[in-house]
Amino acid sequence: MSIIQRKRNKRQLHFLICISCEGHTEKIYFTHLRKFLKEKNKENIVQIKIGKAHKQNADAVVEFAKSRYFIDTEYNKEFRKNTIIFCVFDKDNNTKEQIDKAIKLAKQINAEIIFSNPNFEVWFYAHYKNDIKNITKDKLNNFLIKDENLGKNFKAVNNNNFGRLKNKIQKAIATSKKIQKKDKYGEEGNPHTDVFKIIELIEKIIKDKL
Repeated sequence: MSIIQRKRNKRQLHFLICISCEGHTEKIYFTHLRKFLKEKNKENIVQIKIGKAHKQNADAVVEFAKSRYFIDTEYNKEFRKNTIIFCVFDKDNNTKEQIDKAIKLAKQINAEIIFSNPNFEVWFYAHYKNDIKNITKDKLNNFLIKDENLGKNFKAVNNNNFGRLKNKIQKAIATSKKIQKKDKYGEEGNPHTDVFKIIELIEKIIKDKL
């Protein structure tokens, strides 16, 4: 169902967050976040739409957001002002050219980039650590697969990483802010994660509405 088709519901819906993802791990995480909001009867306040790009690279994520979300919202200006588009991707294997292209396109569609360096798992790691120094993908993975953390199958579709980590989410927000890098897109930007911005926005929308 498109945003245009839901026009009749716009008075009931306070805010719409559209998320375009690069990989399965983040899509699963945000899907469980959406389920949590539904269980708490908050979907009438903030609703989340999630989609995964057909290719795992930065510019493809923004292209997907443009085709899936931006075109619809352009036809509905009233709804557009209560909508934000997030493009979620990592440093990972993205080249400087791909990232530069993604940044340029994101500005054109007024989307906000949610970037992690080296990858999305930095956000999970931040739930356990008060500070994070330069870290490799292998070290992140080796830490998270321990049974006392997320377990070896933490990337599986049926694993609710949001649910298992939500009690530590304020710690993750604090750690993420502590490690923020100005030059986040290059090698020197490791570690970095912007995921907390989505969480804080949702918290603010709900708080303001209550």
